[in-house]
Amino acid sequence: MESWGGQSALLVFLTLCTVMSLYGCRHFYALWRSEEKRRKRQATILDAAEAKYFYYEAEEDTLTLSPATAAMFGIAEKINEYSTLNRNTMAHEERIRLKNLDAMAAEGSDGKELRIFRRDVGAPGIFRVVSRTFSDESGRAELIMGVLLDKTAAAANEAQAAAMAQTDDLTHIYNSAAVRGLIRDRLAAYDGKELAAFAIVNIDGFKDINNKLGHQIGDKVLLAVASTLKEILRSNDYVGRLGGDEFCVYFTKIPNADLMPSICERINKQVTKHAANENIDATVTVSIGCTVVKVKDDFKALYGRADQALYHAKENGRNGYCVEQ
Repeated sequence: MESWGGQSALLVFLTLCTVMSLYGCRHFYALWRSEEKRRKRQATILDAAEAKYFYYEAEEDTLTLSPATAAMFGIAEKINEYSTLNRNTMAHEERIRLKNLDAMAAEGSDGKELRIFRRDVGAPGIFRVVSRTFSDESGRAELIMGVLLDKTAAAANEAQAAAMAQTDDLTHIYNSAAVRGLIRDRLAAYDGKELAAFAIVNIDGFKDINNKLGHQIGDKVLLAVASTLKEILRSNDYVGRLGGDEFCVYFTKIPNADLMPSICERINKQVTKHAANENIDATVTVSIGCTVVKVKDDFKALYGRADQALYHAKENGRNGYCVEQ
C-alpha cells in the first residue's frame, strides 16, 4: 500500500508517540490537514492491525479506531456523531465501554491508565494512554490522537510482588508485618457496632518437635496449623504468622461473642486431625488465647489481653483455649 512519506515515516511517528517525544508530530499535523493525502495516511496508520491507535476529529465529531482497538472494545472502527451519543439510554455494559472511550479520547488523556475489558480475549487489561491534542489558532482542539500501551503484564507483576511482600514464605499466609498492619487499620476504624475478636494460636511443645523430629517435620507442623486456620476461617477474617510457632487471627463481624469458645474448640480439634492426616509422628496440639475487641483498642492492648488469655490456656494443661471478654 502507498503510504504517507513511506513506511519509514510511519515508523518514526509511532516511535515518537510511544516515547511521548512528539515534537515531530507538528509536521505530521500540518500534512494531516491536507485533504488530498489524508485518506492514504489514515489507511496507512490503521493498517497496523496489531497497534492500538485512535484519533478523534472534533469538526466531524468522529472517533476512529485501529482494527486492534476496535476488536478490543468490540465496536466498529468508526463512530460518527460521537459526542451526541445518548449515554443515558445505554445498558450498563455499554456505558462502561463508552466511559473508557471518553477517557481515552479526551483532552488531557495523556498518561491515564484505564482498566478495559477486552472483548477480543474475554479478559480485563490495563492500558496507559499516550496521546497528543492538536489545536487551531484559537486554541480549540481539532484533533486528539494517541496509542494504548498494554501494561497488563507489568501490573500483574507489581501485584504479585506486593502480595509476596505481605506473605510468609513458608505458610503463605500473612506475615507478621502485614497482619499487624491490617489489624491496626481495622482497630483504627472500629466503632463497636459489629463485634470482632482476636486470638493468638500457639503450637504446644513446638521446640521439642523440632529438636526430636527435625526442622522438616517442624515445617510440616507449621503448614498444618496454617492450613487448618485458612480452612476454618471466613474470607473476611485475617490469618497471619506472628513468628516462630505463633499465629494470630482477627475475626470480623462476629454475630455473638458466645460463639468464640466453640470456634476455638473447633480449631483445637482440626489442627490435631490435620496433622495426623499429614502422617506427622507426633500429636500436634495448639493453645489459644482469645479476646473480644474493644473500642479504642490498639494492637498492643489487644495483643496483651490475648496473650494473657493464652497464658491461662497453657496453665490449664494446653490443647485448650481461654476466651477473655
